[in-house]
Amino acid sequence: MKKAALSAFFVFFFWLTAASPASAAGTVLSLTPAEKAVKVGEVFNAAVTVDTSSLPVSRAAAIIDYDPELLAVTVAAGTLPLAQNEAASGKILLDTGPVAAKFSGTETLANLDIKALKSGAAKITFVYNGTKEGSSFVLDDKGQADVLEAVNNASFTVSGGQVLAGETTADLPQTGASENTFLLAFGGLLLVSGGIFLFRKNYGS
Repeated sequence: MKKAALSAFFVFFFWLTAASPASAAGTVLSLTPAEKAVKVGEVFNAAVTVDTSSLPVSRAAAIIDYDPELLAVTVAAGTLPLAQNEAASGKILLDTGPVAAKFSGTETLANLDIKALKSGAAKITFVYNGTKEGSSFVLDDKGQADVLEAVNNASFTVSGGQVLAGETTADLPQTGASENTFLLAFGGLLLVSGGIFLFRKNYGS
């Protein structure tokens, strides 16, 4: 009798777990399109999106890597408080910062303008290691737990000859790496300072 009751409990538990919203696909950062075949010199666009599956979140940050020898990438003008592009090293940082109005569902963080520079397999990938340290992350509505569960990267097949010198930035305005480095460091300092202030305000005596 006890074994039957215990078995029934486990069956009910697993059914409840499978049917609960928590088992649905979690928060995902994506690059769209995920795949595309382009020619050398071709200019195209990609979107950086976050899908929270209806879970309310308060902040999203994406660290993105690309090969600057194969692609020239710029971040289109937008409303993000922090959107930096180190063109020389091929690294992009996007951050909504803590937002007062929580958001859910699918949101576009940024649009990327891309130019194919030379033939090869050009990948644009999220830096993601499952922690907030040096990684992309999405915070819950309390701004505490990282709810990012997966990332969808992009791969572009570029065919044709190498772009001639002087043509790589013809369609894509670039900013200096030193300026971006300064702004990135300054923006990080502001975010850290704001976090300390909010922590003391909420938990300080």
